[in-house]
Amino acid sequence: MKKIIYSAALILSMILAGLNAKADSVAVIYSNFGSNMSFDTNTSHSYFVTGSSFPSKCPTSAPCITSESLAVQFTPSANYTFDKAQLAVFLESGTNTLDVYIESDSSGFPSSIISAFQVNGQMTSSPGIIGVGDSLPGVSLLQGPADPTLMQGTAYWLVAYAPTPDTQAAWSWNTTKDSPNGVVTCQTLTLTGCTFFPSNLAVNSNPNPTAVMDWAWVPGTLQIPSANVNTSLNIFRPAFEIDGSPVSVPPMPTVPEPGSFLLLGTGFVGLWVLLRRRQFFLN
Repeated sequence: MKKIIYSAALILSMILAGLNAKADSVAVIYSNFGSNMSFDTNTSHSYFVTGSSFPSKCPTSAPCITSESLAVQFTPSANYTFDKAQLAVFLESGTNTLDVYIESDSSGFPSSIISAFQVNGQMTSSPGIIGVGDSLPGVSLLQGPADPTLMQGTAYWLVAYAPTPDTQAAWSWNTTKDSPNGVVTCQTLTLTGCTFFPSNLAVNSNPNPTAVMDWAWVPGTLQIPSANVNTSLNIFRPAFEIDGSPVSVPPMPTVPEPGSFLLLGTGFVGLWVLLRRRQFFLN
């Protein structure tokens, strides 16, 4: 009897393994960090993420973007289940809270929220890396699944947003020369204001992380020191990484596929044969 129970359990475990064909290892979906997770630690080489109005002035040594929400685009090369995101951010002042979103793409801009996380107490006053995932300390899930499936060849956005009015954080640049896709053009050489239209970096000057009817993601305003107006601008995207588990097959639909029924049927047939053999020997 014990042998039959063991055999039945083995068959059922094989069925479950077949229905959940997913790798356990975590892989890098996208990263612009350098070796050993390095990034630009110059505090002036960063983008502001604020909870209310933009800071009164930009750093004098480098450009900055007038943003309250900042988003970076990435496209998975295969199907993945999201595990965590890592961002090179630090706290300038205010409440140590940052909301981080995974959002869909619509015409090259962030669209609807797929998953939303809140990170509390992770940022320090100097450039460092925070981790964003449901199983990490100080991180809570606000909306959506903790481990959404990210599909191959589909564009997504990682969005940083300060939910409290007094928070002033900064997202540090990468050092791998991952630049915004787009040309920065100055309105005039006598002004310090320039506009840019990148396709993989988005900013929003409104304190709201999603695209609702009364506003939308817009091209950012780049403020640069007047001394640098006549020089070429070396502007890089903020440093981030997306990690996840490779998915060997597309997500299972709500209604089981014929192959799933075949696996289940095979398992039940095997169990029936074992029971019949036992009955035969008992007789």
